[in-house]
Amino acid sequence: MAACTLALTACGASAEQKGVDRYFTQVSSIQKEMLLPLSRIDQANRAFSLPRGAARRELPALTSAERALVTLHTRLADVEPPPAAAHMHRLLLHLVELEITTARELRGTAVYVPASQKALAPLARANAAFRKRFAVSHSGAAQAEALDAYAADVARVDAAFGTVRPPDVLRPSYDAQRASLARVRRLAKALAAALRAHDRAAVARLVPRFRNAAATSDDGAQARAIRAYNARVRAISRTNDQIQRERARLQRRLG
Repeated sequence: MAACTLALTACGASAEQKGVDRYFTQVSSIQKEMLLPLSRIDQANRAFSLPRGAARRELPALTSAERALVTLHTRLADVEPPPAAAHMHRLLLHLVELEITTARELRGTAVYVPASQKALAPLARANAAFRKRFAVSHSGAAQAEALDAYAADVARVDAAFGTVRPPDVLRPSYDAQRASLARVRRLAKALAAALRAHDRAAVARLVPRFRNAAATSDDGAQARAIRAYNARVRAISRTNDQIQRERARLQRRLG
């Protein structure tokens, strides 16, 4: 957050000057309390792609930062700016709102990364077990049983993954993974049914679809979500610049 202290009061200063000076004294006091949570957010932002261990380490700091920013936003909103500082006040509130959004997104990521990894971990074991069982299944009935067991395993993984709540920036990849799990489960059951029915045409149609079912695609939605997140981060910098320009304008007008 930009430094906002303005020493405008001088001998013979106008009421407007004194009002702006009192306002910035209040804001400066609040700003000092923002420095630590903002620095924590900046540090976490530089390491946004958090591995599981790092996510766990960052979570307490991010949670603390978000709470502090919400409290500080409330305190800043309670400050009554004089008319001359009204635009500055709106900029400061907007800056803190952007920082809260960023902190919330980072905290959500720190929670989501280890939780999603834990939920999806059994999928690799389910895939390996299915391949092993299917390889030694020499009849349609045995293959159908292997497919049903695999569908049940995938359903359990999907149920666990469904309890995980992604941050907005990772929602597209989360939705794509859920869609992939549902598709694998559905095609495994359909292929098992076709094998039991001795429906060769259906089996021939379903086999290539089943083999490709695990592929995920978000049609570019994840890239767009990342761009939107980056735009919000850039907006913090732009708002800081606007605050500096407004600060200079007030100095020219009242200094």
